[in-house]
Amino acid sequence: MTDAGVEIRPMLPNDIPAMTSMLEPMYATRRSREFIVWQCLTNVHPVTMMGAFFEGRMVGVFGIQTRVLSNGLSCGQGSWLNISPGWQGKGLFRKLGEAAILATRNLDVVCVIANARATGPLERSLGFRTAGAIDTLSIATPVNTSAGDTLCRPVDEETTFESTGYPPDKVMFMPTWEYRRWRFARNPAHRYWKVENGTRGYAVVKLFTEPGVGTSWGDIVDIECNLSNPDRIDEILGGSIHHLRELGAGRIGLWATPGTQLRETAQSMGFTPGGHTAYFSVRLMAPGNEYLYDLSNWHLRQADATNY
Repeated sequence: MTDAGVEIRPMLPNDIPAMTSMLEPMYATRRSREFIVWQCLTNVHPVTMMGAFFEGRMVGVFGIQTRVLSNGLSCGQGSWLNISPGWQGKGLFRKLGEAAILATRNLDVVCVIANARATGPLERSLGFRTAGAIDTLSIATPVNTSAGDTLCRPVDEETTFESTGYPPDKVMFMPTWEYRRWRFARNPAHRYWKVENGTRGYAVVKLFTEPGVGTSWGDIVDIECNLSNPDRIDEILGGSIHHLRELGAGRIGLWATPGTQLRETAQSMGFTPGGHTAYFSVRLMAPGNEYLYDLSNWHLRQADATNY
């Protein structure tokens, strides 16, 4: 597909250097070639990547990971949505997005976790609805913390990720063992630890230092326990706070969508809104399942996004 000299086509492995060059000036946190290869070429999910090229230079990209939801629906998660600054506002985002969605077969729904700048183009150009804002809850790490019965170990290829069941009243991305091993053990950008409490549950955590600020954040990117039991949640969150403080985190962030026991328990422990806010946008590909337009029907974790 070409328009005014712009070629829109599926990306090839040898386009990775062009994508790296395009993204480098657009982010404070540099997206390395290894990160892009890991996300786009060695992903455990099927990936569709559409790129826009002008005079041999990449000027836009729109990717989709095909994931399965806990209700059995096929969900295309829009990822790596970027238009070069000089090409924004010229209709390229719509053309790239429609080309990527068309090239990804048998989707029931498409969703995007992105920043505030993306919500308008997604709604105006591609027919998405913004289901809601995902505000990061955070807490300053207290001096006196207790690990309780939890242990903290670095995640590696041998780490196991048991399932404790899924919230029956919420929709979530299915976190298979293979996905978690790829997502955490093979991530070239971050190191992760598993905070576990026997068979009662675990969390996956990481450290992050904001560019130019120097503050070390501890992110609780994934949590697996009985999410209807406040005692189990309290154990895992309390152990995560302790171990992240020991690792050097000055503040800890967590996603907990509205109307969940996880959010209620976290807030009772002192977590408050005030960190980074992401936005969850949804587009149904056929009539039905309109409840997916309501964020309160979802259970989302930081690990569902590509950058945590």
